[in-house]
Amino acid sequence: MTRGPNILRLLVVLTITLAVMAGGSGALADGDKAWYPRASPMSSSPNDSCWDTASPDWAQLEGRAQARSTFHDLRDLAPAGLAPAVLRRQMDDWAFADARSTLRLAGRIATRLAALPPGTPGLTRYWTRYEGATTVQDLERLGQSIEADQATST
Repeated sequence: MTRGPNILRLLVVLTITLAVMAGGSGALADGDKAWYPRASPMSSSPNDSCWDTASPDWAQLEGRAQARSTFHDLRDLAPAGLAPAVLRRQMDDWAFADARSTLRLAGRIATRLAALPPGTPGLTRYWTRYEGATTVQDLERLGQSIEADQATST
């Protein structure tokens, strides 16, 4: 039963060790180096680390914060926090410029789907297509399909 506290101590020691290796104080001045996750931790080279010691790109970090906030708002619209695969990939790859436009498109679709009454024919199929969309074009086609189906049902 003492395993949990031992693991916690190990994590604290590793965190402190990494902070010391990265420059000591943890406070960054201009030009200081620190440990930051790379854009894509899955590297094709087995010698590549998933960490980078370059100075952070503050604009990218700001874009990340904005995109994450919008992403979480979007997930609140969908059942079980669904989000399109293409959007999850863009966020994972730190492609926030692409993610912003995809967030707008996905937001329009999710808002429309969330407004449909439960039991609407095809609603489950729409949400499944929404989550499974692997390209922006998949989302665009879904939006067009929803519009066409709603036009014929009214």
